[in-house]
Amino acid sequence: MKENKQVLISGFALFSMFFGSGNLIFPPTLGIQAGRAWWISALGFLLTGVGFVMLGVLATTKVGGNISGIGSKVGKKFAKIFSFLIILCIGPGLAIPRTAATTSEVLQASILPSVPTIVVNGIFFLLVIYFCLSENKVIDILGKYLTPVLLITLSTIIIRAIISPLGQPVDLNVHGVFGSSFKQGYQTMDCLAALMFTSIVMEGFQNLGYEGKPLLSFTKKAAIIAAIGLSFIYGGFIYLGSTISSFGWENLSKVELLVKSTNAMLGVWGMVLLSIAIALACLTTAIGLIVTCGNYFEELTNRKVPYKVWVILLCIISFALSLGGVEYIIKVSGPILDALYPVAIILILGVLLDRFISKRATYIGLVVGALVPTLSKGLALLIHVDYYGNLQKIFPENVGAFLWLAFAIVFGLVFSFFAKEEEAVCIEE
Repeated sequence: MKENKQVLISGFALFSMFFGSGNLIFPPTLGIQAGRAWWISALGFLLTGVGFVMLGVLATTKVGGNISGIGSKVGKKFAKIFSFLIILCIGPGLAIPRTAATTSEVLQASILPSVPTIVVNGIFFLLVIYFCLSENKVIDILGKYLTPVLLITLSTIIIRAIISPLGQPVDLNVHGVFGSSFKQGYQTMDCLAALMFTSIVMEGFQNLGYEGKPLLSFTKKAAIIAAIGLSFIYGGFIYLGSTISSFGWENLSKVELLVKSTNAMLGVWGMVLLSIAIALACLTTAIGLIVTCGNYFEELTNRKVPYKVWVILLCIISFALSLGGVEYIIKVSGPILDALYPVAIILILGVLLDRFISKRATYIGLVVGALVPTLSKGLALLIHVDYYGNLQKIFPENVGAFLWLAFAIVFGLVFSFFAKEEEAVCIEE
């Protein structure tokens, strides 16, 4: 009974870590763009936003709970660079600025229409600095009560959409829904975050004395609980978006669509409650990410630059980037995530299938193959021809979206064949 309770608690904790409220702005837009094909869109988005996230948890657990274990399959230097890039993405480069931008746009679309963005974002990061530098436990207490309130609100909206939908999904005759939704799942950044956050869950079980197979078993169960919660929320809001696919709201921004659809479902008070809950959830997410990044950079500099300095510096950088707005941040993050996500996915799969991989060269080949789209786009800047992009057009859209996977497999096999004999890669169980 005690073990089941701990697994349940860990599962909810894992859910709350991955469910940054900024992620909620994507599903309604996917639904409104897919219409009657919403379930195909949901499958694509959930594969990236939930499936590979949970596989990332399991893979990281398998290598000891540290992201360096994933990257070290390629090499120690690669592991350091890979970890650094992921920290930048889930930290000051993309995720943290988006929490502030989402907060300001949600509040401006609901209860604070006349307050300038610079003021809202400024207050947001002042609060982040205060809680990151103080020993105050208010944010922990807030988080405990905030997650249930947010879940209850979101569940109410989803149930309302199912029982009494605003409209019916229409046939929009769209193509490539699965592939495009799969790539949209990159924007959650949770697959990258899984490689960093898994150690927190593992430490919780290890502190209770669990090691080896029991540790892996309990982590799997916690991941399943988190996956169920994420799937319900994401799938529900994609369906909600599909029910308003005939309303002519497709040109609204992602934040505007979320607020307007909530208002239509629950009225003004429902919209206000959701807006406040999301704003506070974004605040707690930003605090957690700043703490994680602050500790990382303090260790990276051998404590020559203290944690407090990093907190302030990271908040200043994130504040400046947040002023660009949600849509701008999403636009900028697209190419970056297009490069990092295939690499993360292929390494996760490689670690989980390590019994079939005996050479480091195989991992190097897998990564090189996963980077082919990015390398092709980089080359196109010089010769003005994107060979990979042109090759994609030959295939159906849903197939072309996964062409990088074929390159990864081919390069992995080629590198394995020409590599010298070496000892099998050993993974810590």
